[in-house]
Amino acid sequence: MDHRGVESDHEEAETDGEEGQGLVLREHPASDGRSVELVATALAEESLARVQAFWVQRLRSAPTAVLADGARTASALAALASALRQA
Repeated sequence: MDHRGVESDHEEAETDGEEGQGLVLREHPASDGRSVELVATALAEESLARVQAFWVQRLRSAPTAVLADGARTASALAALASALRQA
């Protein structure tokens, strides 16, 4: 989406695909007839819950040292992202 809130052709195609799969609905807010809001469907929420449950299970079986390395990496990446936003 550009600075005006306009979708690119690629974003439009992605949204069309997600809508076709039943993952999002397009709603038109009464306050602005030109706008379109994307709303996640129950199917999208269920899919997200399954993905999260999968990763919770995977991470619970990971060795403690690996999890610690991941936590250090995550905080380093967050610091880098913050520094880049301020640059």
